[in-house]
Amino acid sequence: MLAVATVLHAAILVDTVPSHRLIAVQQTTRANIDMFIDKLPQWVPRWRLSMPGMLLKQRESHDAWLGHWLLESSEDAKAEAVMRKEGVPFLARRVAMSFKSERRFFMHGETLVGEVKTLTGGWSEMSTLRATHFRSPGYRTRSTTSWKGNMLCTRTVVDGPLGRSETTTRHYIDGDLRLVSETKSPGGTYKTYFVKADDGTTRRAPHAGSATSLVESSARDV
Repeated sequence: MLAVATVLHAAILVDTVPSHRLIAVQQTTRANIDMFIDKLPQWVPRWRLSMPGMLLKQRESHDAWLGHWLLESSEDAKAEAVMRKEGVPFLARRVAMSFKSERRFFMHGETLVGEVKTLTGGWSEMSTLRATHFRSPGYRTRSTTSWKGNMLCTRTVVDGPLGRSETTTRHYIDGDLRLVSETKSPGGTYKTYFVKADDGTTRRAPHAGSATSLVESSARDV
């Protein structure tokens, strides 16, 4: 019974530990869980011990996302064709194509939160916790983010002088452990690829008020 109590205590510990200590706790806790399970009598139902593993698995499912992601490559020809088809002026297309986009992800409690670097140098939030709203002269933007399978999908609706436009961006981790941003808009679809930076920014939460408008990130970065 002491072993069972220790395992359950480990599950509670994993569920309350701060995210920046999670990896060390996961490794230690998993080793302890395995050790105790191996020593338990065969008559102890194993299904009662599944809770700690489930908690660990839930946390680990986001580990691949966490950190700061830098631009590796993008489908520039497709992106420019989409912007041209949607009537984006030449100068604006040049600025968008030269911009080096970035992403970063961190944990807010049990929720994965992402941010997109914008042309102004700020960061626009991608969160399933709340919608993102922005207003500027002549424009109104609303973005909502939700999970669809293993993809983090953001739907952005922009109301402006030319009417309403809608863009959907899907983020996911591919087989090469790259972060993929797939953008679909009325003008077409294109992808952008990111690799994780090894700069110590993993799990770092943003400063308060860092979120900015998705409008500022241009058609390439929404």
